[in-house]
Amino acid sequence: MRPAKTQQKIFGRLRSETATEHRYAIRGYVSTVAEHGADVMAAIRDALRGCAWMAPDPVSA
Repeated sequence: MRPAKTQQKIFGRLRSETATEHRYAIRGYVSTVAEHGADVMAAIRDALRGCAWMAPDPVSA
């Protein structure tokens, strides 16, 4: 919630609930990709092409 509130203060407006949910989903995806050491830009490109990066299965790793 804090980033959305900060954004409201900076830009003087609130984003729609749907836009906020999408923004946080993208941020979570990018964060997870980075935590696993994968190339973030390649993961975003692949996701836009319909082949999203998936974290390795911890059971088989």
